[in-house]
Amino acid sequence: MTGLGALKKLRSNNIEVVSFIDSDPAFQDILVNGLPVRTIGEVAEELRASDDAAILVAVEIGRAHV
Repeated sequence: MTGLGALKKLRSNNIEVVSFIDSDPAFQDILVNGLPVRTIGEVAEELRASDDAAILVAVEIGRAHV
């Protein structure tokens, strides 16, 4: 599942999504479906301070890798 697929599924279940995380500099500092794309370093402090935060990892892999 891709990040956009995960976003759609989470939103359909009324789960709030606040941002995407990506290590690729080409995707950082942009908005995807209205959500900022950030680095793990940018969200690390927020995660430490929150009692109910979660990270969902969604990775799309090609059939050749399965």
